[in-house]
Amino acid sequence: MPVSRSRNKKSKVKKKKIVLSRKVLIKNAITKQDERGILPVRSLCSNFSELFFNISPDFKSEFDVEVASGLSDKIYYKISDKPVREVAELKSYSEPGDAKSTQRIVLYENYNQFLWSLCYSLLVLFDKGIHEPRLKGVYKGTFVDSKQVREAWELFKAGISLTTEFKRTVFFDLPNPEIDSNREYVGLANAIYCAALEFILLHEFGHHFFGHYADDPNPEQSKQDEFLVDDFAIEKMSAHFSKEEGSTLKAGILFGTLSFFFLDRRINGGDTHPDLDDRLNEIIDRLELDELNNLWGIASLGINLWGHHFNHNIKIPRIGETYKALFKDTIEDLKRFK
Repeated sequence: MPVSRSRNKKSKVKKKKIVLSRKVLIKNAITKQDERGILPVRSLCSNFSELFFNISPDFKSEFDVEVASGLSDKIYYKISDKPVREVAELKSYSEPGDAKSTQRIVLYENYNQFLWSLCYSLLVLFDKGIHEPRLKGVYKGTFVDSKQVREAWELFKAGISLTTEFKRTVFFDLPNPEIDSNREYVGLANAIYCAALEFILLHEFGHHFFGHYADDPNPEQSKQDEFLVDDFAIEKMSAHFSKEEGSTLKAGILFGTLSFFFLDRRINGGDTHPDLDDRLNEIIDRLELDELNNLWGIASLGINLWGHHFNHNIKIPRIGETYKALFKDTIEDLKRFK
């Protein structure tokens, strides 16, 4: 997610590619067998693009203004059989012989598959492995075992493996959006995944909106720019928070943010990005969650899974605390890993 100097705008607060636009124009992919992509998440391309382009009536006009000032009117969806290296980016591009470059918002299918896997596995591991057992009084500090929980754990491991190696076929043998649309939790995972990508796309659009075209030599300004475009994205989505889809949008923002943790064993954001604990704190506060909201517990579980993956000693959620209190304890513990 590149950053740089801002222009004076005020916020209201080996590869081939598929190309998505407001017309959902899809070009050739890496395989001739299916031109939409090579992973099950390919089936949701039109879902998240439609959600993004129709987030609000004023966004359409804002998007057109940015297109007039050099932003491509398409989302570039890149197909790769390599491990995840990028989440999304705003990238300069010029056609051969063309002196003028455009800015493109680019998504990566391998990251998108990891994101969907995280959405599904977090939902099931929390709901079936922790929350429902707590309500029944049988939760003892570890996941309550069931076939559904074991399958979700396998999907989590498959998803996270995409950060180190690329394997394709395993995702077709586990819960996935292409063949399991009527399966319990798959539909909800689809909706949260699309909301997460909407947050990520709005974040990248925000970089163009505020003129973050090149690397900024001022690290502090770069970090503030990241907070700024997070706020921009959340504000656009917050217009729907009081509607029926509000809880799904909030979950998408949270799940998208949690996914960033799994790309590094440390939470230090370096010279250009905020530390992940600070960023997560800022974002979850903007969601204005009730202290009993399950998203606090899912956030804690996400951090615990990150710790488990990188062999950090973070405790699994305990009994006898509100989920909000649990999250605050967990996020405080993260400071050890900067």
